[in-house]
Amino acid sequence: MSILGRLPYANQLRTGVLFLQTFGVGTEQFRVLRHYLMGKLFPDFGDEVHLKATMEWLACAQDVCGGDGVSSIYSLKTGWGVAYPETSGYILATYLAYADRIYSKFWT
Repeated sequence: MSILGRLPYANQLRTGVLFLQTFGVGTEQFRVLRHYLMGKLFPDFGDEVHLKATMEWLACAQDVCGGDGVSSIYSLKTGWGVAYPETSGYILATYLAYADRIYSKFWT
């Protein structure tokens, strides 16, 4: 095992270095990295919070493409990726399943 592997918080240190190498050094990058390493990306660890954030990300990824599909990626360096219209059918099914999950509480 390397010296780095024996250090306390070695995984967080390795993650931080790789993150900064990949996305560069900037105010926004440090903000995201700090929240990630401190486990504060979400105020709650419940499934509903993460599911809601996922659906919001999908909606945003669709909005930025102007109706041409859904972006597959967001990079802190380059922003949103290209649109993939062929994934719209899968994502529509995801929206419908999410709506069923959310609104089924009110229907029963």
